[in-house]
Amino acid sequence: MIWKQHEFFHKAICKVDSIGSLGKGGLTVQAEDIHVYNVSFYKSTNGVRIKIWQGATGYARGITFEKLTFNWVQNPIIIDQNYFSKVV
Repeated sequence: MIWKQHEFFHKAICKVDSIGSLGKGGLTVQAEDIHVYNVSFYKSTNGVRIKIWQGATGYARGITFEKLTFNWVQNPIIIDQNYFSKVV
């Protein structure tokens, strides 16, 4: 399963932008060539995020974040390679 490939985000104003839930349910995923450029985040708990579930296989590569602005963002950048949820 290819989750996202060759994505480009430019000049956006966001509350949250996440690359996730990669590999939920043990799926094999390929997330690659994703470029987030010149994006502003405003009044949010999280900014950019990569979330990979426990037990996932595959890869996330070629992901770049460039020229990001964060205003009143609690967690600007989160990379979680072992995510799990207590809620089923």
